[in-house]
Amino acid sequence: MPNCTYKAFMTGKTPIIITTASTSYEAQKMAATLWNLKPSQRHKITVVLVEKDDKPVIHSGAELG
Repeated sequence: MPNCTYKAFMTGKTPIIITTASTSYEAQKMAATLWNLKPSQRHKITVVLVEKDDKPVIHSGAELG
């Protein structure tokens, strides 16, 4: 399994870094737990991969829009 780091965003919440998730879905669930959200609110969370195998991952702005 690759070593991945994700960053989770949600309107009105401070962005958080998730370092123990193996998938973006797992990172989304962890963020929802940390932010005390109901499972029905998870769709409001955006998760992006920021590091894979200790190398930064660069995204273009077009991917996030």
